[in-house]
Amino acid sequence: AGWGSDLLSSYGELIAFIRSRPRFFACHYSGFMFASFIMVGGAAWYPAHMARTFGWDAGKIGLTLGLTLAAAGIAGKLICGYCVDALYRRGWRDAQMRWYATCLVIAAPIGVFATTSDNPWIFLPGVGLVLVLLSPLPACYATSLNLVTPNELRGAGIAFFAATAGLIGMACGPLIVALISDLFLAGPSSIGHAMAIMIAVFCPLAAGILAYGCGAMREAVLEAESVQGG
Repeated sequence: AGWGSDLLSSYGELIAFIRSRPRFFACHYSGFMFASFIMVGGAAWYPAHMARTFGWDAGKIGLTLGLTLAAAGIAGKLICGYCVDALYRRGWRDAQMRWYATCLVIAAPIGVFATTSDNPWIFLPGVGLVLVLLSPLPACYATSLNLVTPNELRGAGIAFFAATAGLIGMACGPLIVALISDLFLAGPSSIGHAMAIMIAVFCPLAAGILAYGCGAMREAVLEAESVQGG
């Protein structure tokens, strides 16, 4: 009973804190949720797209796509960490949301071009560049949450995001690609074009929402720093 009451109390405090900063949390949750549509939706359908469009077998797909994902993921996290730290040191207290919004804008045309190409050697580097830009999503959403949230609520805050916006993003990304492909497109390249449509819609949408939330993040982080400093 004690553990249960502590859990309810913790989430009750978190909800109250979220309600005290509605613009930041609305933009953070929805912006990163829409971005996860692209990340998870693409990852779920890249192999099927490569098999249908390029005629590659599972072994070739696994090797080339796996190497691309691994290299892009490592590079993306290193670049993101360096650039976000540099922005933060220069006084940009919205560095994580600002950086990720910029990456979404850059990734959109690259992703559309890559997923609509019937050349695997355009598709793979293009997808790799998109992943360099977008793979640091967990680091950006978690760090931006933790900078705003009080120490005692950070664990609950990350868990609450994962159980709400995170799960919605994971569930909807692959589903959106499938629905676009089945309802509006046809042919072996339908998955690629469905991914391109999703990228063209949700990259700018997520970027705009995160950019709109940057001011609220700056205010919230400065307030959190003043509380901790006091």
